[in-house]
Amino acid sequence: MPSIAFGGVAEKPLDSHETIPAELHRAVMELPEEDRRDRAKVNEAALLFSAKQTRQG
Repeated sequence: MPSIAFGGVAEKPLDSHETIPAELHRAVMELPEEDRRDRAKVNEAALLFSAKQTRQG
């Protein structure tokens, strides 16, 4: 089941042009490589990104 923070992007069709915001990608890619393989840590990074966007909003 995909994270709500990613909005189902992980299950999009291969020919879809749907993307995630660059800032969200950056937040996840800034995690250590080992943490990027941990769904809970990736979801946490995504939720922190979302909360930051909401506050700036």
